[in-house]
Amino acid sequence: MPRIPPSSPDLHVLQRFADAARDVFLITEAEPTDLPGPRVVYVNEAFTKMTGYEAHEILGKSPRILQGPDSDQETLRRIRGHLERWEAFRAELLNYRKDGTPFWVEMDGQPLADADGRFTHWVTVQRDITERKTAEKRLEMKNFALSQVSDAVIAVDGDRNVTYWNDGAARLYGVRATDALGKPLRIFYTYTWPHPDEEVAAMAQIRETNYYRGEFMHILPNGHTLPVECAVTLLRDPSGEFRGYIGVIHDISDRKKAEESLAKSRQVLREVLWAATNRRLVLCDNQSELPDLLAERFVATEATSTAELSALRGVFRNAARAAGLTEGRAEDMVVALHEGMMNAVVHARCGKVSVYIDRPSRRMQAWISDTGGGIATETIHRATLERGFTTGGGFGHGFPMMLSLTDRVYVLSDRHGTTLVVEQAEVPPDPYDTDFRWPRRLPAACAFADPDG
Repeated sequence: MPRIPPSSPDLHVLQRFADAARDVFLITEAEPTDLPGPRVVYVNEAFTKMTGYEAHEILGKSPRILQGPDSDQETLRRIRGHLERWEAFRAELLNYRKDGTPFWVEMDGQPLADADGRFTHWVTVQRDITERKTAEKRLEMKNFALSQVSDAVIAVDGDRNVTYWNDGAARLYGVRATDALGKPLRIFYTYTWPHPDEEVAAMAQIRETNYYRGEFMHILPNGHTLPVECAVTLLRDPSGEFRGYIGVIHDISDRKKAEESLAKSRQVLREVLWAATNRRLVLCDNQSELPDLLAERFVATEATSTAELSALRGVFRNAARAAGLTEGRAEDMVVALHEGMMNAVVHARCGKVSVYIDRPSRRMQAWISDTGGGIATETIHRATLERGFTTGGGFGHGFPMMLSLTDRVYVLSDRHGTTLVVEQAEVPPDPYDTDFRWPRRLPAACAFADPDG
């Protein structure tokens, strides 16, 4: 271990302390502050462990030997200014070990004076803070990434006080992060659940999975409402203790407006098809708008090829006769159901059909369903009314034929498939019967693909 020169008796006590210290102690001469810089006169064992340099490799040289290409020049200039003014300083600097690997140090420098008050040396205490700087860099990158997210990202602690508020949140709620941090979240908005019973299920889910995603209505302090979709994650520390929540909040105002506009357009389309078909076609948006089941199920079967459809015609004919339909009305129903099943087999490779009858009222009802791609809203008017029109989910000549031969056809179609309900009675109903109102309610037991499934 190097010894401090005899001309510096006041430093010997410091050396005895530094030899046993865990922190790095480095002592240099006071001058020169310019190149080549003050010379090192003492380092302790901790210096060798941190830098890889043995004492004899550094003594007599400048601490600049530890600096490298990424050592911050502005920090070095600031340190040099403190040296020139004989001021104590603290700084963080990227240095380099003997093998060339970089590491971060936090250093505290203090000038030392002799008995006459003349500054003779600098002593610097250094600590390796590489791990801390790496963690800070990761956090900085995370914060940068979150700040670039267009959605609002908000974190709260267990008391619902804000601990993180990104630029997206500032844009969405008009509040800067500096004004939000540490404040209760309820200051900036309250929220309601779309359905009263949803909160209980959501809280159960987040306790079980630590995650929930759903739609909310945020109510701002000025009374304005903001529809949002929010993905909430429960935060726990490494020991598993609850620490709060973080949410990614997406403004769905435009989507809701588009949905509302689409719903209005869909309603207009429903009414146009209803009128254009002399009240024969009911375009449904959900199962509840399909009709009630007739009392007796006559048959339930399926077809996967067009070759099977001829046999089904006989089944349909027997059902029509059992229902009490006249020969002509029965044959019309048979042809219509054949066309409906043909479409299901051709476009979805499989069609299911359940036939119901009501003998006292002499009525027949058939449910035909498939799991194809459905009929697009923008083409359903052509698929149902225009002879010859067909797409992957259209009906060609079949659908207009069904409408011309039967009393009423209900259509429920989306990307998961199509359900048709075709009805026929012994006596055609009055198309202007004011007793008919849709939507009508379907019993909950009736499934989408098979009413008795």
